[in-house]
Amino acid sequence: MYGLGVGALFRALQTWMLMAVAQERRSAASATFYNMIDSGLWGGTILFGLLAEKTGFGVLYGYSAAVMAVFLLLYGVSVIRGKTSHRALAQAGYKGGRI
Repeated sequence: MYGLGVGALFRALQTWMLMAVAQERRSAASATFYNMIDSGLWGGTILFGLLAEKTGFGVLYGYSAAVMAVFLLLYGVSVIRGKTSHRALAQAGYKGGRI
């Protein structure tokens, strides 16, 4: 199940990212996408490994949950702002495509 979820997630995120940039920027966007994923995996592994060593796994799971809650909140704000922006664009007569 994990492999299926990760495989689907990465393809969906990559498609979403590539659709959000202009054609001539797709190569740079793809490189940045994978660099940030790699940096996050390595940085998170080191940071949370050091944290687990100092505080124990129970506290580590609490910190992990807090980090995920912050990102979920940021995502929610982004979605709300995005819907507001799309509504404003539609009212202004924008028909679609890239801005």
